[in-house]
Amino acid sequence: MTAAGGFPIFRSAASPLENRSTPRKSPRTIKFLFFDPWTLEYVRGFQRRLVQPTKYSGNPIFKPERPYEFSRVHLYGTVLRDPGSGLFKMWYSTHDPKEQGGPYLCYATSEDGYVWDRPELDIVTGTNIVFDKQENTHGPSVLFDPEDPDASRRYKLMMRPGKTPAIVAYFSSDGIHWRKAQAEPVIRANSDCHIGLYRDPKTGLYQSSYRTDAPDRRVWRSESEDFLHWTRPLLAIEPDASDPAQTQFYGMQMTPYGNYVMGWLSMYNTWETDFKWSKMDGTMDLDLAYSRDGYCWHRLGQGTRFIPLGEEGSWDGQMLIPSTTPIFLENEIRFYYAGTPHQHRPPYINIGNECIGAASLRPDGFLALQVGEEWAELLTRPFAIHEAAILINADASRGQIRVEICDESGQPIEGFCFKDCKSIQADGTALPVQWTSAGDPSKVVRKPIRLRVRAHRADLYSVSLPNGTPSPRYWEFREIRCLNPMHDLEDV
Repeated sequence: MTAAGGFPIFRSAASPLENRSTPRKSPRTIKFLFFDPWTLEYVRGFQRRLVQPTKYSGNPIFKPERPYEFSRVHLYGTVLRDPGSGLFKMWYSTHDPKEQGGPYLCYATSEDGYVWDRPELDIVTGTNIVFDKQENTHGPSVLFDPEDPDASRRYKLMMRPGKTPAIVAYFSSDGIHWRKAQAEPVIRANSDCHIGLYRDPKTGLYQSSYRTDAPDRRVWRSESEDFLHWTRPLLAIEPDASDPAQTQFYGMQMTPYGNYVMGWLSMYNTWETDFKWSKMDGTMDLDLAYSRDGYCWHRLGQGTRFIPLGEEGSWDGQMLIPSTTPIFLENEIRFYYAGTPHQHRPPYINIGNECIGAASLRPDGFLALQVGEEWAELLTRPFAIHEAAILINADASRGQIRVEICDESGQPIEGFCFKDCKSIQADGTALPVQWTSAGDPSKVVRKPIRLRVRAHRADLYSVSLPNGTPSPRYWEFREIRCLNPMHDLEDV
């Protein structure tokens, strides 16, 4: 099935993907994050605070060194970590400012994600180039897709080659040697920005974000069953009435996080004195958005940048460009981004190097419920669990946190009251809630319950119920359904 102009669109008929992959079951872990009050009955005394990642003290970690890197190593590209070997892999663009284009896509590796090597490859002898100049790489994102049974398609890439007014797909077995997925483009969108790309872990559908035309700086998106046939562009997120008139969205990278999709939103800040329709002068920093389905988006901490610009004159003082996805490490969420000391004002000649840096956040550390000297309290909506273990992600080293388990009516359950809870007075991502006496688990499992949490002088990031999951991974979870509480016992 094709759209006007011969560009393929999504087919409702069976695709090859349906025969080789089935949706995953929901994770067992239930988690309360506090992006919004959807799962809460009330919140009293807590203040919501967006948490900004800590920039690495050794930034920038990657600078232009080779002649074909010119003055720009650009994260129109992706940093991934191989789940088997643990090796960090980076695909980055280079730009020749004299040609106003992105002629090369290059590849680098690292053992720790901070010190990088440029391996010599067989594509352009003596270099780490994976796409030569004739491809004219622009806006590429790479996806590692280990669940594809076809080994030649394990790595997937989307980009807009040069001046081609559409998005083209590529496959690779090793992330180095690439071939076009098909001769024609896969999405009819003249996306003059970094394309977002991920695969939904529950449905198995591929998801992409992009701009539909240059310089229409808003975020559109499509999805696909097979990476070849994509839905028509749908508007996902755009500036709203609370944004300044000069704010535009340069693009958005998207990453699954539990039942959420997190969005790393490139905020383009133009000038009131620039009357040109193209608005080519401005700075760019990063905002944080989230969605429960990848279509309906909200901003988290709107008005505060998630990763702000560095000091004026510093290597990342004027523009930030994020990698396709952060890296989820055992005790850290790591973000990679390119930064520039110059504004978005082509041509980029003799105005300083574009480099790449890193920043880190604690697991679940996007937003904190913060409280000072006065006690604060929240009560969840009802839900049900298989096992009674509760883990708290918080910094209560200056104060304390207590938890009680209540019945559906909000009455404390004997043995699981505040008076039975050992005070949490530590900083950790998985602090266990403990009771002074062994309560009867049958009172709280497989029936509707609520949690009531009290805290003072503390930052609360999340509350998790692993449901018997051994060594749960913090990025794999679901939130309560806010429907019949017993539905929370299904699909586990």
